[in-house]
Amino acid sequence: MICNGVKEILLDYPKYLEIARNGRQHIIQNFNWLKITEEYEKIILSTIEKFKNANFNFKNIISIIMDQCLMLMW
Repeated sequence: MICNGVKEILLDYPKYLEIARNGRQHIIQNFNWLKITEEYEKIILSTIEKFKNANFNFKNIISIIMDQCLMLMW
């Protein structure tokens, strides 16, 4: 339960520091501007390639756009 976890951390300051440091390191490694821009770049390049190779009819274009929107949401 959450209350047990909170109690454990409040009673064990060294464990709190370890969890805090690990959490910060995780955020730095996984949620920084370089990582975000790399993900956007992949999506943009993928979209360009799909448009290059697509049959240019309305249904295909809408499908490609929807795929890219879904990638941005996840």
